[in-house]
Amino acid sequence: MNQESNLLLPDSGTRSYESLFEYQPLAAFLVEADGTISLVNHRFELISGKKKEEIQNRMKWTQFAHPDDIESLMDAFLNNFQQQGKPHLFTARTRLFTGSGYRKVFIRANRIPTANETILVQLQELDEEGLLRDYSLEDSDYRWRSFLMEGLDIVVILDLAGNILFLNKTFTGASAEEIQGKNLFHILKRTDALKLQGFISKVLVSGKAESMEEWSSFTGKRSHYYVRISPVTKQGDISAILLTVSDTTKQKESDSDRLRRMESQRHRQKLEALGTLAAGVAHEINNPLTGILNYAELVKGQVEENETLLRNMEVIIRESERISGIVRSLLGFAHKEEGIKAHVSTGEIMYSSIQLLLPFLIKDGITVEGAEALIDAEANLEIPLVIGEPQKLKQVFLNLITNARDSLNDKYPFPSEKKKIRVEQRQLFRNELRYVEVTVKDYGIGIREENINRIFDPFFTTKPTTVGTGLGLSVSYDIVREMNGDMEVESEEEEYAIFRVILPAAEKIS
Repeated sequence: MNQESNLLLPDSGTRSYESLFEYQPLAAFLVEADGTISLVNHRFELISGKKKEEIQNRMKWTQFAHPDDIESLMDAFLNNFQQQGKPHLFTARTRLFTGSGYRKVFIRANRIPTANETILVQLQELDEEGLLRDYSLEDSDYRWRSFLMEGLDIVVILDLAGNILFLNKTFTGASAEEIQGKNLFHILKRTDALKLQGFISKVLVSGKAESMEEWSSFTGKRSHYYVRISPVTKQGDISAILLTVSDTTKQKESDSDRLRRMESQRHRQKLEALGTLAAGVAHEINNPLTGILNYAELVKGQVEENETLLRNMEVIIRESERISGIVRSLLGFAHKEEGIKAHVSTGEIMYSSIQLLLPFLIKDGITVEGAEALIDAEANLEIPLVIGEPQKLKQVFLNLITNARDSLNDKYPFPSEKKKIRVEQRQLFRNELRYVEVTVKDYGIGIREENINRIFDPFFTTKPTTVGTGLGLSVSYDIVREMNGDMEVESEEEEYAIFRVILPAAEKIS
């Protein structure tokens, strides 16, 4: 670096580093290997309500953590810092004990590459909605010094022409050494570069720090960033610009996310109303149907000698029982059992889902292969049970079968022997853990390659707005993830689509 950039480095000696630690913008403390807090800064004193003398070398970090969070934090620390000699970053939301109770905070922990493997923990308060509170310092020099303490954000030092003098970590995929010396405005997209230049111009005119928040993809993926632009002065003149870039995607909820959540809630309420209506209709059908079955059995006993009438009565009874099964499935789907988890058979739930949709499938000339095998006891001896809410899992399977039906009808609006859906289940192992894989395959229009990665996004749909909401697969994916499972999709456009629901086996063996 040139002479000006050398001025940014701290003087030698422990006192200089402690001074930098003391005045960094975030509350921070150092943790030793045994959990003892060896050093805290002034901002941690303010947020914790305790003096340094009460904390340093006297208290452990667990004394400030909420009892319900200690175990999960301990596991996270062990997982992130178990590899010796390699720095790791760990972030989490938790609660910090203060004199007035517990406060919600967002913590970042870095292992300092020292002989004692000390861990630097920095924390920032969260507001009532769980978002990071805005913070700033009148003295921008404190921000300038903070990057020297194991930078947690992207830190860039620019000369007044925009050339990169220092970069603590890469953000373009190339190494920091390759980027250093290049002009930042030539690296960024034109829109990002122009906006940043505007803020830097303000800093150069006012001599005060500025900040900006923006959704951008300058790192290669779209995220929300909080950028702080601070002047670096030398003998009263601005000699360089300091940029600190924080990825605040996890803490920032966009307006579109809120609108989507509201739309999802409205859609859920409509489904609940539809379920109530369906349950009422099913009850009204079930009552006269029971009478039909009873009288049909009586008549069957009276016409045993007349083979023609006997066969007709058997058809009436068989079809009435099929209607009764559909009504039972409809009542079961409409019945609210949310929150009730049980050991369930994926095969039985898939089979009942198919039975519920069978009248529509038959009407469209669609055959379902493999359905009977799902409830074959001998064929499924090795298939374990899973733990979940039966109605939610049925909702997943209904969505998959319905989508397969729509795809086949789009490709074959006329009768065709190729209108087939294939369902099956099997046991599989991943990383020595046992899972159940349920597969739904159709030979319809398939999914375009550019849509594969968006297929589980909320409100994404290729159907007309009057037909699809784009919530079916998104809701299904969320349900499967709640069960600690996963969904996979494979497709070839105009050929087939395969959806796999992979769920962890229950401890109880079926």
